[in-house]
Amino acid sequence: MKILLTGAKGMLGKKIIEMCNYEFMLLTRENCDLTDFDKLKNFLDSIKNLDGIWHVAAYTNVENAEENKEECFKVNWISTKILSDFAIKRNLRILYISTDYVFDGKKKSPYREWDETNPLNTYGKSKLFGEKEVLRNPFGLVIRTSWLYGEYKENFVTKVLEKAKREKKLRVVCDQCGSPTYTRDLVNIIKLLWENEETGIYHFSNKGEITWFEFAKEILKIKKIECEIEPILSEELNLKAKRPFYSVLDTYLIENKFGYRVPSWKVSLKDYLEKII
Repeated sequence: MKILLTGAKGMLGKKIIEMCNYEFMLLTRENCDLTDFDKLKNFLDSIKNLDGIWHVAAYTNVENAEENKEECFKVNWISTKILSDFAIKRNLRILYISTDYVFDGKKKSPYREWDETNPLNTYGKSKLFGEKEVLRNPFGLVIRTSWLYGEYKENFVTKVLEKAKREKKLRVVCDQCGSPTYTRDLVNIIKLLWENEETGIYHFSNKGEITWFEFAKEILKIKKIECEIEPILSEELNLKAKRPFYSVLDTYLIENKFGYRVPSWKVSLKDYLEKII
């Protein structure tokens, strides 16, 4: 099976290549910038044989997106539209990775796939627009995930470890609740859903809900690093982008449809930390 993979040099893209045995055609910023729409269309038109598209590339800097809205929408929305149009024209399946930030966080229980979306920031809005483009395709598959970390790129876990080694005290927000996701576990779900030819929207993250503060505490506990952590409120950071206070994703659909046992966030975090030593 030949798959066009965008974001091939990113954290998730590299994990996909590591774990999947498909034949991948790699689309990277070097060979085709997603914001160069003419080049992207020409690149796609030059492809002769293809079985599907995995659109993993994204503009993910939530803060910078508020000042670089045009670039964010170009990457997360317009390029997705072009890829989706191409998939529809060629009768191809397409997979798109989305985010918990399509929700506003006002719900007090885990979000289901059919819950109303209402993104609070530019990043979330751009990803929601991308979702809608992919779902125009009857073979479109959207996987929403959250708080992604893994090998190959700096992430929240590595940032906490690096700061804890340099500083005596960390300040971490305690009023945003979600679920971390290890790239290894997400790739397993991508393979499961793709090989079962699933379409529509699915939610996936590791099991359990925590705050960023609790996440940081567990990271240092596992690594046995002595460092004071101060819980703070989001408003103290003066962030440009609003974040949902609660964005836990409900994985009921995946668990029950496939009998899949979702790994807990603590177990997956420990596995990851042992691997990167």
